[in-house]
Amino acid sequence: MNLSEARVGLLSLHLALTATLGLYGCEAVSQLIALQDDSDRAREVLAEQQGWTAQVGYDWENGVLRNVQVTVSADEVRFEKVSSVESAVKAAVAKSFTQTPSVILMQIATSPTGSPVLIE
Repeated sequence: MNLSEARVGLLSLHLALTATLGLYGCEAVSQLIALQDDSDRAREVLAEQQGWTAQVGYDWENGVLRNVQVTVSADEVRFEKVSSVESAVKAAVAKSFTQTPSVILMQIATSPTGSPVLIE
């Protein structure tokens, strides 16, 4: 093999690697967009079925949904049993996310002054 053939071979390898990484990047972006859609859907489910305004986030690493975090206002769930909040959150996550998270984190936001907490 001469120098010219070696350069062509290296260029071909470089182009193949660049294309592979580009396709992986596109897949990662489309997965993140899908996760955001799932998160939005979970918020909508909680609003429609429970009347709660929630923040829904997630921790996604290397294509694996590690956890989903759901935060609701203490003012909206104050008189609910923890088990009722848990059931509603689990149902919303199961209905909305295409991947099953390893953990669902439920959080109740409150204000130290007693003023209402606005969750957007």
